[in-house]
Amino acid sequence: IASSNPERTYARWSLRDVSHTPAIDVLPIGPGADGIETVFDDDSRRLVDPAHIQPGGKYHSIVKLQIQFEGQDPSDARHVQATGWLIMPNLIITAAHCLYDHTYNYGKAVHVRAFVGYNGKNPIDQPGVQFRRGLRAVIPKDWIISDTNRASDVAFIKVEEFNNIVRISQQPTTGFVNKMLLSMVGYPCDKSLGDERGAQMYEMTKTTDCDLSKTAFNMLEHTMSFAGATVFRGKFGTYLSGMSTVMYALDRAPAGSEDIRYIMTTGHPEGSATEEPLSDVKAFWAIFKKVTSVGQRIDQSVLRTGSPFLGQMGSPIAAVAGTALGVMGKLGSDFSIDIGSVHFNYRQCAARAIVAEAAIQTVLMMDPHKANEFRIFDSMEDQFIEAKDVVPRVASLITPGIIESALRISVNAQAAGEEMSRLYPKLPPVSSSLGDGAKRFVEAFTRYTNQGDANEMSEFLGSIVETALSAGSPNLDGITRAIGESELSVTDMSTHVEILCHRALIGDTAPQGLIAIPLDQMMQNGLFDHFVSTVGKIGRTVIGVAPVVIQNILDNMRREE
Repeated sequence: IASSNPERTYARWSLRDVSHTPAIDVLPIGPGADGIETVFDDDSRRLVDPAHIQPGGKYHSIVKLQIQFEGQDPSDARHVQATGWLIMPNLIITAAHCLYDHTYNYGKAVHVRAFVGYNGKNPIDQPGVQFRRGLRAVIPKDWIISDTNRASDVAFIKVEEFNNIVRISQQPTTGFVNKMLLSMVGYPCDKSLGDERGAQMYEMTKTTDCDLSKTAFNMLEHTMSFAGATVFRGKFGTYLSGMSTVMYALDRAPAGSEDIRYIMTTGHPEGSATEEPLSDVKAFWAIFKKVTSVGQRIDQSVLRTGSPFLGQMGSPIAAVAGTALGVMGKLGSDFSIDIGSVHFNYRQCAARAIVAEAAIQTVLMMDPHKANEFRIFDSMEDQFIEAKDVVPRVASLITPGIIESALRISVNAQAAGEEMSRLYPKLPPVSSSLGDGAKRFVEAFTRYTNQGDANEMSEFLGSIVETALSAGSPNLDGITRAIGESELSVTDMSTHVEILCHRALIGDTAPQGLIAIPLDQMMQNGLFDHFVSTVGKIGRTVIGVAPVVIQNILDNMRREE
């Protein structure tokens, strides 16, 4: 196990009390729940000798886990049946997917039963069987962000100490494995004892060859699987000292608090940790999930969000909302500006909002681990925290105008754009200079759209990006001053417009994140192509619809005065 303690952020929370009665209704997670066949071609798993799970047995430190999640219906008695192992008498390691669910979006675990010596529900009171309830949980924050972050699929559970336990020790795995005899031990759910699935411990042994330098995340590759019974090295190993620090820092958390709290190890000696603002971070990820539903393809899964801004309409509507926020920020920053004047050019704000929308769409296509590497989500969190208080009030004010823009965009889409001018609008000249990274990005964008032959469309798209990157972000102080003391009137529709505003504002941080990514990586992964395509799809629509919408919003503001 590596001993370094790099800077990372972890999520930790307290677990609820639970009875010692085994829960036998199974909640499937992972590939099996998704309908993926998981039966072994060569099923050589064998039942473990009961003597091995008794005190003094070689597998007495392997833990049977039964886990229930916060998002489950109160009437849902199903539990994930999983495996863990004790590295201390009071500390269990298992997989993060067993403690934070993405399969059904049930979220964090709230009930954890832990048994050693478990061999079915009936002999639960026999000597050698011990029960403990889970007290606290810690997982890497990256796993909460996305279950594609496989290198973060590891978790700690703290329990009251088990008795007479010989903890399982960790040793480094060599970089090159040649014919290593590798054993997996756990409680597989496709094996049953009577009517109880996952009741008994099985083991399986195979000879494995593996070069860890060539495997994803430096993890051992094998074809044996027991939920939570993971073999790890490399990146998993570097989590352990940090997660231990976080687990014991949780002892200082408010008693009885079940909220997810976030703590960051500082990269300095073990035991060093700093807290992040907790409720804000949790709120960000709740909003972010709703933000990602805007513009999604309409199908049964996304209809559960209840958002009216789905399908091809969602993307330009979000950019129109961003345009309105930009204009209001300018108005509040300088009340001498006459936005109704022909001298005011709203298109600079529109260009910024178009590029922000294209950028957030591109970020959502990225591997979340790569996005984390460039701290894109961190920037989005910071922006959310700064903007969260002003968004409900501004959303209430601009909702009528946004509804009108949605109708206009919908009508234009139905008419295949027949009513929209075929001409490409001119954008204002760029007055401020761009940084080196932004210049390279604009030049690459222009080359990409020209493809050797400059034309009016490519010139228009290039000017959108150049104008956007030279413009400033929506001024939140200006927005606050612009809306003044207007009354907050929350409606069903204004809550949906809040999500558009959040998308526009956190999306405004995304272009800088994309600029930081080497262009060759953007090109190779199809990200640049997607960014260019999105600017092309929504650019003219947003610029065409925005002026009428903004005028209506300003008229509404004047009526509120």
